[in-house]
Amino acid sequence: MAFAAALFSCGRPDYPTELLSVDSLSEVRPDSAKAVLGRVGQGLEAFDDDARWYYRLLRLKVRGKVYDAFSAADSAEAFDVLAHYRGGGDSALCYFDRAIRCAKSLRDSVLVNGFVASLASYYISVKDYRKVDSCLAPYVSHVNVVDKIPIYGMMAVVCMNTGRYEEGYLYCAEMLSEGTILSKQNACRLILLYYSHHGDMASVSKYVSLLSEYTDSLDKVTAKDVVARMNASYN
Repeated sequence: MAFAAALFSCGRPDYPTELLSVDSLSEVRPDSAKAVLGRVGQGLEAFDDDARWYYRLLRLKVRGKVYDAFSAADSAEAFDVLAHYRGGGDSALCYFDRAIRCAKSLRDSVLVNGFVASLASYYISVKDYRKVDSCLAPYVSHVNVVDKIPIYGMMAVVCMNTGRYEEGYLYCAEMLSEGTILSKQNACRLILLYYSHHGDMASVSKYVSLLSEYTDSLDKVTAKDVVARMNASYN
């Protein structure tokens, strides 16, 4: 996957000149950029932390530009870099925007969906539901099987928090039908908002009980996982 190719930089003017040069070269002469980056990597100890992150970003970007093969470790590195910049407020939005545009240019629908979902998750974390809606709306009608429940889960959150209870209920029904235990637990929480809005206390009581069942199931799964990890640590 071309994860790295989607991670464009928003280079600051105070970054080391060598890195800014690599960023510019990567757009027109990526082979030359790769050679320069190799030399720059030998002096990383002289850079501050921000510049080192920028170097890691450029390394991925350049490798994507020259069509180097990517390993699982490279994909993990790409997500580490994305996660780092994701926490940076406006700069995070800049990275998301460029990543999504690049993924679209590569016609990689899986990559596009992944970055769009990450951006939507970011907006949910800051309770900007209008932007979550605008992010996901173009993809909801033709979402693939793998992304279906996570995206439906985010849309359910948006709908229940913006008064679109009927639409939100439909997403929750899909989560209850096809989702994991965690998805079903979240669906129950959201459906409680639906039935509370309609004043249906009998259904509220039903889903409170169901929520308790899914919570107990998750606790048991978590407990088994903890025991398994402890046993593994002693073996």
